[in-house]
Amino acid sequence: MNAWDLYKMWIAQSMISYENIGDKEDTLMDIAELYFCELASRSIVQVEIQYTYDDGANRTGQYYRCKLHDVVRELCLKSGKREDFGVLSFEYHGGKLPRGITNLVHLRFLRLEECKLDKLPSSIRNLVYMDTLDLMLSENVEVPNVFKEMLRLKHLTFPVYGNEKQQYTIKKACQLIKNAIMNWKKIVVCHVSIQSSCDLTTDQMLEKALTCPNLHEFGISSKLGKLLTQCGSDLMSSKHRILDLFETEIEDDPMGILILGKLPCLIRLRLYWKSVVGEEMMCPANSFPFLKRLTLRGLPNLRKWRVEAEAMPLLSKLTIGECSFLEMIPEGLCSISILQKLVIEGMPKLRKMVLQSGQDFHKVRHVPSIRIMD
Repeated sequence: MNAWDLYKMWIAQSMISYENIGDKEDTLMDIAELYFCELASRSIVQVEIQYTYDDGANRTGQYYRCKLHDVVRELCLKSGKREDFGVLSFEYHGGKLPRGITNLVHLRFLRLEECKLDKLPSSIRNLVYMDTLDLMLSENVEVPNVFKEMLRLKHLTFPVYGNEKQQYTIKKACQLIKNAIMNWKKIVVCHVSIQSSCDLTTDQMLEKALTCPNLHEFGISSKLGKLLTQCGSDLMSSKHRILDLFETEIEDDPMGILILGKLPCLIRLRLYWKSVVGEEMMCPANSFPFLKRLTLRGLPNLRKWRVEAEAMPLLSKLTIGECSFLEMIPEGLCSISILQKLVIEGMPKLRKMVLQSGQDFHKVRHVPSIRIMD
C-alpha cells in the first residue's frame, strides 16, 4: 500500500486533524508521517523506502510503500471478523459510479482518481459522514451542488476541468467552485484545477478562498493573471498553512505585492510550472513570517529574485528547479540562519555558482545540506 494513501485515510478517519494538533507548524501529512515512522520503528509495519541521490552521491529516503507483517495481519483479520468488518468490491464500467456506493452512508473516504465519469449522482449527498472526496486527475466530471449537505466534508480535490474549447464546461466548473466556496465552513483542504482561464473575480471568489477562516491547504491550477492584485482584503484572518500554485500565469510579483507574504500562517509555498510569468520577484522585509518550505520550479522568465532582511526568518528548506534564467542566488539568504537545506535541480549555471569555488557560495555556506541534482 502506498504510504501517502495510508496517511490520507488516517486523516479521513479524523485520527489526525488540525483541531488536535493545535498551533503546531506541521501539516497533517507531516504528523501522519511521524506516526508511520513510529509504527515502522516498532516493526509493526514493513516499509519500502524510495531513495533519491544528488551529484555528491548523497541519498535521501522517503517512505514509499508499506505492508503488515504476517502475524500482525492475522491479528487484524481476526479482530475485523469479530467486529463484522468487511471489504466491499465494486465493478466499474466507466461513465457512472458503481451502483450502491451512495448507500454506504458511513463512508469516510472516496477516491475516484483518473476515472472517466460523466458526473456524480445527486445521491452523493447521502454520504453525510464523508470526510474526503478525491477526484484527482479525473476530467470534466460534473459534481452536483450538494456540499452544503455534506456536513463533515473537509478534504476536497476537484477534477481537472476543460480547456479553451470547452467554455461550457469551464463555466459550470466556475459555478461549482463558487458553490463550494460559499459552503467552506468545514473544508480545510481543497485543490482546484482548471486548464484555462476562469473568472475567479465573480463574487470575489479568489479573495474569499484566501481569507476563508477554516481553509488550511489550498491548491489551484488556473490562469490568474493580475487577479492577486485585486485581493484587497485584510488577509490576517487567513489560516492557510499550505498554498500550491500550478500554471497560474501570475503577471505581477506575487511576493512583492505583499499578498502571499501577508498570509500569517503560511508554512509551505510551492510556485510550480508557469505559476509566475514575470521576470522579477522580491520578498520584502518581514514578509512570510512563518514560512518553512519554499519551492520555485519551472518559472520560465524569472531572472532576478531579491530577499530583503528579515524576510522568511523561519525558512528551513528551499528548492529551486528548472528556473533556467535565474541569474543568481539572493543575497538575503545569508541572513536566514535557520536554513537547513538547499536543493537545486536542473540548473547547470546556478550549480556552478553555489559550489565552493563559485561566486554565490558565500550566500549559502552556512547551509548544512546543499543538494545539487541534474
